[in-house]
Amino acid sequence: DFYYENVSVVRYNFIHDTRGGFGPHGTNLSIYSNIVMPREPDGNGMNSVNTGSGTIKIFNNVFYRTNTYGMMSAASSGPVIFRNNIVYGSDTSVRLSSFLNPYVDSDYNLYYKDGTPMFRYLDTDYYSMEDFQAASGQETNSIFAEPQFISSSPINAEDFQLQPSSQCIDAGFDMKSAGLIP
Repeated sequence: DFYYENVSVVRYNFIHDTRGGFGPHGTNLSIYSNIVMPREPDGNGMNSVNTGSGTIKIFNNVFYRTNTYGMMSAASSGPVIFRNNIVYGSDTSVRLSSFLNPYVDSDYNLYYKDGTPMFRYLDTDYYSMEDFQAASGQETNSIFAEPQFISSSPINAEDFQLQPSSQCIDAGFDMKSAGLIP
């Protein structure tokens, strides 16, 4: 975890065997191209909290083997943008996303877990991608599907490459043309 950061970048990390994943709390943050693989059975993905009026941008990450939540944004005072992330839950009770504030803008993500998907928006749980999309206005272009990593049991960063048949290939959002990254 890190708190009250301003204009920080977290990129190109393989974060594994942690209990809580990680929690960026700050403003004007960019978190991208990381693989987060927490320790089972008690691992979480990422909980981001915007502590200012700038933007937190979270994109092109993999949150694998999460147990309580995949991507979460708790109380924030500024926008949190999630794009082009893969969330792979390891437990049937995992919330793939848990967005507890109205400042979230999330889309073009891929979610997967065995069993019924579960998402939370504000104070309500949704048990299908379609219900979550309709009620929250989030994830319009996101999908619930197996990501198809080259390894069925990834343990190293290289194992998270995608098979050519993955629905993630060429399905993301162009962050640069949208002016969200330099």
